[in-house]
Amino acid sequence: LLTIFFNFNNNYFEEKNIRQNLSLIINDKKLSEYGEVAKSSVLPISWAYNNNLKERVYDFETAKKFFEKNKINNNSKELKFVTFFDYYDIAEEVVSEMRKIGLNVDLKIISQLSDEFDFFMAFLKIPQDPDQYYFWHSTQRNSNIGNYKNMKIDLLLEKGRSTFNLEERKKYYFDFQKTLQDDPPALFLYYPYVYEIKRK
Repeated sequence: LLTIFFNFNNNYFEEKNIRQNLSLIINDKKLSEYGEVAKSSVLPISWAYNNNLKERVYDFETAKKFFEKNKINNNSKELKFVTFFDYYDIAEEVVSEMRKIGLNVDLKIISQLSDEFDFFMAFLKIPQDPDQYYFWHSTQRNSNIGNYKNMKIDLLLEKGRSTFNLEERKKYYFDFQKTLQDDPPALFLYYPYVYEIKRK
């Protein structure tokens, strides 16, 4: 799952309206050329996938007005957007949109991740099981890349892994996905298309 992580060590991202409005500059029509557009960090083929999640809306003008109205153009502070070479083209498109709404964003190619980022784009390898405690629970210092903290998410992840009852787990993970949409720890972009080539 191609993902743009927010670094919550930067208090700029504490306000979820900022993160929600940043999602408005993501053009899913363009992304659909590369893969299946993501609404969740749970695999679309999973038994725990929530089909009732809201579609992401591309609304550049609303995002621009939000950042202008709230004086969040951030021109005085540079935001660091880092990624690996393989994802540079898509990162460049996203950063271009960020600059158009007034954000001062610097795009850098890295060979390995450090804490020196505000946005980090990379592929997140999604497990078959919907348990994503490892990625989003606040206690997971090494694997919760952006240092995301949400008490409701913590509780849902704890409950989801504490029972073997499939219907109970499904309820917890449905709620988990809705909560992630409301308070996003990252921007989930797409699941890449995979092509299998066979010799005739």
